[in-house]
Amino acid sequence: MSSSMIEDRRSYPLGDVRAAEVELQILHGSLAISGGSDEFCTALFEYSHPELRPIDRYDADSDEAELEIRQPQTQDLQGTRNSWELAFNSEAALSMAIESMSGGVDLDFDRLNLQDVEVKSRSGTVRASLAGSYLALDEVYIESNSGSVTVAMPGDFPALGSIEVESLSGSTELAITGDCPALRSVDVTSKSGRVTLDLRGAFARDDLGVDIESMSGRVQVLLPEGVGASMNATTMSGKIRAAGFNTGSGRWTNAAFGQSAATIWLNIRVMSGSVDVGTA
Repeated sequence: MSSSMIEDRRSYPLGDVRAAEVELQILHGSLAISGGSDEFCTALFEYSHPELRPIDRYDADSDEAELEIRQPQTQDLQGTRNSWELAFNSEAALSMAIESMSGGVDLDFDRLNLQDVEVKSRSGTVRASLAGSYLALDEVYIESNSGSVTVAMPGDFPALGSIEVESLSGSTELAITGDCPALRSVDVTSKSGRVTLDLRGAFARDDLGVDIESMSGRVQVLLPEGVGASMNATTMSGKIRAAGFNTGSGRWTNAAFGQSAATIWLNIRVMSGSVDVGTA
């Protein structure tokens, strides 16, 4: 750490807290989140100017809490540096809303008990890992204006019903490879950039609807072996390749369609770019 950086460590006590709402707003700089804290939250803030000192509010009432941390509005602070590293308790149930204006967002949710999560990034990369067991997580929403989005979901999601990712500029990689018996909808919207959607997870008997809309960029979808799929795909400029699919029914269908317990319904719309669908 440079001697010009201010190191600001804070701790928010766990007490009897079992559930909490968390709101984080960082205007510029990097944000990293992980689990494993013995307290409700332990934080390390590093910033190169005193005016970047985060403003926080922590209210704990019995077994519920609210934590809000935001970066104050500043002017004429060119060249300043700022980073937040927050570790949360792994047992407390978290409803988390994150907003980043400029800078990288690194979300290691592997050891967190998430109820729902919303991420909005104006500029910078977003990386999220969900490799744990999320008994109550029902919704994931990520929005990015500029920068790549990478989401890995190899965990256990018994209650997860919907996933939505919106990107204006930058590649999108979403890997849903875990156990998702309640998943009903996956929506990916991209204005500019490659889209890779890995659906090689475990899905229930009920149908899974997948909608992908891309203005410009290649779209690649990976499907699980032995799961029926029906696809409607259009592109104004580019090729459509779907290994193992046929168009006899008016839609693209694979050999397992109508034979497997689960069915994936794909709707893909691309203005400029190719579409590739397969199992590997």
